[in-house]
Amino acid sequence: LGHYLGGHASSRQMIYDLLNITYDSSKNYITAEIEYQILSYLYAHKDNVNFSHMLDILTKTDFEGRMDKYLPEGLSAHKIGTYDSYVHDVGIILDNNPYILVIYTKGVENADEVIAQISKAIYQYNSMIKS
Repeated sequence: LGHYLGGHASSRQMIYDLLNITYDSSKNYITAEIEYQILSYLYAHKDNVNFSHMLDILTKTDFEGRMDKYLPEGLSAHKIGTYDSYVHDVGIILDNNPYILVIYTKGVENADEVIAQISKAIYQYNSMIKS
């Protein structure tokens, strides 16, 4: 996506401008709060064909085994990230009571499973409170 929008820094700046985020877009990192803002905007505009297409792509990712591991298939619209000892997963859980989940880790042993267990616990709790 960054390639088609003039580079990664340029595409980040476009997103930050759209969401009125003041943050250095030239660096290749992002905060959990910004991830949350992006996902919130995406979900709030899910009826727009472009944003619904993005959600569809995020739901059909080939990268599984973290946030979505213990959830019913097709509920998690998510994006993983891995770099050195950093392991992340961010997404929207699209059940009857949708929510956004942003999990960043650094140096966590077996991080994929830790993320999966956190996601599972939150999903189970969310399922209980909506009843």
